[in-house]
Amino acid sequence: MKRTFLSVVGVLLSISLTAPGVLAQTGTDGGDTDEAAAEKTIEELYLESDLSIRSIESMVISYDRDAQRMGIRALADRAENGQVDPNSEEYVAVASTALRSGVGNISNNPSLLPDSYHPLVRIEAAYALGRSAHPRAQTYLITTLRTDPEPSVKAATMIGLAEQGVDPEGRISYEIAAAIQKELTVRADEGMLYQGLQAIEDLTATAGTDDLNPIVRETVIEIVTSGLSRRVREKAIMVLNKL
Repeated sequence: MKRTFLSVVGVLLSISLTAPGVLAQTGTDGGDTDEAAAEKTIEELYLESDLSIRSIESMVISYDRDAQRMGIRALADRAENGQVDPNSEEYVAVASTALRSGVGNISNNPSLLPDSYHPLVRIEAAYALGRSAHPRAQTYLITTLRTDPEPSVKAATMIGLAEQGVDPEGRISYEIAAAIQKELTVRADEGMLYQGLQAIEDLTATAGTDDLNPIVRETVIEIVTSGLSRRVREKAIMVLNKL
């Protein structure tokens, strides 16, 4: 798998290294620059290269977990640096593809589970979609929150939804609270529950509490009175005081 990742990145780099900014590093007056570049890993060179969103997409749609993670990181980095518009159709299409990575393969062919079930890819994709104000970004995040089997992915999805900073008609706060309630009845993963509480706190800090769905307060109170760890219940009390 690692060999596949390096070969794909190598091909992309062989194309991108013709960019002027990269050629400048190999000039005759850049001895120190050459030495610094030689110390960088292939992954670091990939992130710094001037790749198009199409090149990033080719990494994301691969079946190599390392390549997918590198692609979604590059996408998020370019959005943060203003090189890619996170509200664009292309950005949302690539990030949503990564968000569904592994899950579709599991449902279509269970034998692919060991190689295709990549929650780390979907976690980073959820954070990336949280940067986008595109209407479909919210739809993809909600769908993942409802259907993804991995608690850590659900946690990242809730944070991504909260990061968008809007709660139209209490829709987002409802989805987060509903996911928390479901988790309480299934396995009560404390990591996910804690992040869910954090998402509620973040959402109310930006969107306010006017549209907050009533189920949110009930859910937080349920955690406060539960038998969960002190850390989670203290977080619930903190959030409750802000509602």
